[in-house]
Amino acid sequence: MKILLIFTFCLIIAGSDAVTTVTGYRGRSVQIKCPYGSGYEEYKKYLCRGECPRVGYNDVPVRSGSPAKDTRFSLYDNTTAKVFTVTITDLRTEDGNTYWCGIERTGYDSYTELLLLVKTANPLNDANHPTVAPSPQGAVLLPVGVIIAIYCKIHRQGSETVTRSSTEANGDYENDQNLPPLQAKQQADLPESVYQSLDLTTNQSVYQSLTFTNNQ
Repeated sequence: MKILLIFTFCLIIAGSDAVTTVTGYRGRSVQIKCPYGSGYEEYKKYLCRGECPRVGYNDVPVRSGSPAKDTRFSLYDNTTAKVFTVTITDLRTEDGNTYWCGIERTGYDSYTELLLLVKTANPLNDANHPTVAPSPQGAVLLPVGVIIAIYCKIHRQGSETVTRSSTEANGDYENDQNLPPLQAKQQADLPESVYQSLDLTTNQSVYQSLTFTNNQ
């Protein structure tokens, strides 16, 4: 019951509009993945910075089909996976801001909010590896997948316990079937040997030994 409640709680979180936080390191690169629904494959995509949903606000470093205003920004749209990815190279402290994955539509554009945090690079890490931002779907599916795995493990352990208890309860009946061949043969022959010891031919031999002889 507790597992079911936790799983339901995670589904509620999945349905909420939680802001995705992306962490990058100064001097390195970061990738921001923006998933979208079916039917938007041919629409223009862009990354907007700041208060983008506000009417008249337009700070767009990169847009699909157009040269990037900032050459450190690039956009790749994978229409098969329905995800467009924005890569930012040579991260700077001032790049830390609120960003929006935008899709151009008639009337009102579609936006997905995210927060980019830029930290000082860790010298122990390889500076050649880019930081990849998790998509909102991936961030939600991970805890749900862990909960499902825990539930399956508990369910499997319960099944093994029931099976083991059933086997132990039937152990008295199974022991006779699993006897070694020699002991099984001795048990099978025992009743027959008892009855053979009472064979009537023995009595007949006794009577024959008492035959009288006439004295001449």
